[in-house]
Amino acid sequence: MRRVRTDGSIKWGGDLVFIAEPLAGETVGIAETESGHWIVRFFDIDLGIIDHKTKKLHRFRAARPGRTEAKQTINTVTHVTGL
Repeated sequence: MRRVRTDGSIKWGGDLVFIAEPLAGETVGIAETESGHWIVRFFDIDLGIIDHKTKKLHRFRAARPGRTEAKQTINTVTHVTGL
């Protein structure tokens, strides 16, 4: 779990990773996926994956109103607690 800073970033792995300014002050969860990537969540919304090399968040596309939900290709683990 990480609290989003006023500039929209979180501290992760010794670096700052930009998440989103509108989430400033909110807490996001971070969970490791089956493939070893780190997924960032806000409540039950998967925001994206943190890139290990660039330390940037690769956002998932949001579903558009009236259309089916955007597909995600990353399988997440289900045993992470506290998110």
